[in-house]
Amino acid sequence: MARHTVADMRAAHAAGGHFAVVTAWDRPTAEFAEVAGIQFILVGDSLAQVALGHESTVRVGMSEMLHHTAAVVRSTSSALVIGDMPFLSYVDAPTAAENAARFIRDAGAGAVKLEGGVTVAPVVAALVRSGVPVIGHIGFTPQSSLNESKPRAKGRLPDAAAALLEDAIALQEAGASAIVIELVPQELAAAITSRLAIPTIGIGAGAGCTAQIQVLPDLLGLLGATPPRHAGRIANLRGAPVGGGVRLSFAHVGVVAEQRHRYLVLLDGVPLTALALTDVRRRIALVTQQTELFNESILYNIRYGRWDATEEEIVEAARKAHAHEFISEFPEGYQTMVGPNGFRLSGGQRQRIALARAFLRNAEILVLDEATSQIDVESERLIHEALARYVENRTVIMITHRASTLALADAIVKVEHGVVTKRPAAQMQAA
Repeated sequence: MARHTVADMRAAHAAGGHFAVVTAWDRPTAEFAEVAGIQFILVGDSLAQVALGHESTVRVGMSEMLHHTAAVVRSTSSALVIGDMPFLSYVDAPTAAENAARFIRDAGAGAVKLEGGVTVAPVVAALVRSGVPVIGHIGFTPQSSLNESKPRAKGRLPDAAAALLEDAIALQEAGASAIVIELVPQELAAAITSRLAIPTIGIGAGAGCTAQIQVLPDLLGLLGATPPRHAGRIANLRGAPVGGGVRLSFAHVGVVAEQRHRYLVLLDGVPLTALALTDVRRRIALVTQQTELFNESILYNIRYGRWDATEEEIVEAARKAHAHEFISEFPEGYQTMVGPNGFRLSGGQRQRIALARAFLRNAEILVLDEATSQIDVESERLIHEALARYVENRTVIMITHRASTLALADAIVKVEHGVVTKRPAAQMQAA
C-alpha cells in the first residue's frame, strides 16, 4: 500500500475538505493512530515530555528524533510520517539539509517540520529545492519557550497578528506544503487560512484551519497532568473517572482483548470483522449520556459530525434536532463558544447539539446510549420528535432505562440477571 504524501494534504485543502493529524513515537502509538484511520502522523519533539519525561521539547536532539521516527515508520504502512526537526537542528541551510536528509534517508520520514516564519523561510526554500517536503510551524513555537514562563497565545495584538500573517505567507512562498498554527486566536487562524493556498493545521487555533493536530496522550488520557484546553480527550486510560463514575483503565482493555466472539454481527449481510474499520465508522453515529463537546464554537461542534458539511447543512441538522431555536437566541449564534466540554450550555442543549452532529453525519446506524437520561422532560420530548422523523430507513439502537424512550422502538431486547430476552416493542410496553 502506497503511503500518503503532502500532496494528499494539499488535495484535501483544495477540495475544501479537512483531515486530522496526531503525534506518535513508537509502535503502539503508531499502530493505534493508523488503525484509527489517521493518514498523517507527526513524530513531534513533544515526545521529550510525553514519552521521555523531560520538562521541555529542547531536551531531545537528532539521535532521539531519528530513533523514534524510524520506529513509527516501521510500524505503519500507509500514513505519512513527518519528522519534527529538533532544537538547533536547522540553524542554517547546510545544517538543516544534513539533518533533514537523515530524517528522509535514514529514518524513512516523508516530510519534516520546523518552527518559525520569516526568519526560517530561506532554510525552508533550500530544503524544498533539494526535494524535501517541509511543514512550517508558527504561532506558539515550543522550541522558543525557554524565554516564557508558560505557553501563551500569539497574535492577540494587531502588530503581532500582522507578523504571523507575514510569517505564513513567507513560508508558503518558500515552498512549505502546510503550516501548523499553534495557540493563535481562532479568528486570526481562520483569516490566515483564507489567505493561503496551502493547508493549515491547527492546535489550539480554532475550527477555521484546514486540519487539527493533537498529541496522542492528551487524547487518550495517558498522563496525569491536566491536558491543554484545546485537547479533545476521547478516553481516560490512566483510570480517572469517566462518565457515570466508571473507571476505564488498561485492565479493561486487557479484558476486552481476551473476550471471544460467540455471535456474528452483520452489516447488510457482511460480517463486521470483514469490513474495514473506516467503513464501519462511516456508517455509524453515536450519541452518549455524557456528551463530549470541544471548547470551540457550536458550529465547530456540529461540523465535527462531517467536516465537509456546508453551513446550510449544519443549520438544517440543527433544525432537525430542535437546536436551531436556542442557538439563534445566543448573540453570536452558531459562533457561540460552548466552553470546556460545553459547560456554558444546559444538559438538554448539549444533547441536542450532539444529536445535530449525528444527524449531520447522516449515518445508516444511530446508537443512542442513555442519550436522554440527564435532560428535562421538554428537551426529551423535542429529541423524541426529532428521532421519530430520523429513524425511517435507518437502524437505531437505543440503550435506555427510561420507559418513555421505548415508544420509538420496534423491538426491545431486555438484559436482566444475565438473561437476554427479545420481544416486539408493543408486547413489552403492554407488559
